[in-house]
Amino acid sequence: MDRLGVALYRGALATYRTLEYGGIDMGLNVKLPSTLISLGNKYFKDIQTGLLRDYVGLYVGGLILLMVIVLVIIGVI
Repeated sequence: MDRLGVALYRGALATYRTLEYGGIDMGLNVKLPSTLISLGNKYFKDIQTGLLRDYVGLYVGGLILLMVIVLVIIGVI
């Protein structure tokens, strides 16, 4: 009975290491983030010509202006 228990334990441990740790944990926690970061770096370097910075600046400036207008309308300022 002990040999059967040890064999089943080893089988369960091998299944865990293969599927849970090797596939899911390594895939979601190591491979996916590193892939996304490397793709983001690649696309950021391709896009970064100053145009993206200008659009982000206009967007942030517009949000600040909108917040100021809303604060004036509700009477806080």
